[in-house]
Amino acid sequence: MAVIHEVTNALEFMTEQAKSYTTVEMEMMQNAPDFKDFTQQTNQMAQAFSSTTQNVQEAVTVFANYNQTLEQTLQRTQAAIILANLTGQSIKDSSNAILGMTQQFGLSSEQSLHMVDILSSTSRQLLISFPQALQEVASGIQKVGSVADQGGLSLEKLSAMIGVVAENTRQSGDTIGKILKLAA
Repeated sequence: MAVIHEVTNALEFMTEQAKSYTTVEMEMMQNAPDFKDFTQQTNQMAQAFSSTTQNVQEAVTVFANYNQTLEQTLQRTQAAIILANLTGQSIKDSSNAILGMTQQFGLSSEQSLHMVDILSSTSRQLLISFPQALQEVASGIQKVGSVADQGGLSLEKLSAMIGVVAENTRQSGDTIGKILKLAA
């Protein structure tokens, strides 16, 4: 009975890998990796960051598009996995946060890890639990990032501003971002 269960799990895993690859292949078109390369790289990343292959592939499908290479997609995926590990958020929520922030500030894939460093550095200085602080700062940036960028406010300064307001008022990052957006 245990063998049948293991075989069933293996088949489900292979099916999920094929679905993820198909999505990536359709999105990336001419930049799409071959299946073997895709599965090897996502498996390696999962092992390196104490995640699952399924989580890595879910993040990859969020970031994959025809303008990106697999390497660029994996750079953003790495940042999303680290953010998910630090905050306890789902990989989908972390991926969408990374995507939103990089788009709002016009950051490249290579800058994704730097963005997580900024969030982490700000959050460590706050008198709020670290995972909660990360979530609040990221949420606030997602709400007001493009307006702040257009106004010349750096990601570092915006992150600090949202963090301090969250710490002092105990308001959510979402609420702070909306208020800052209205004030701009």
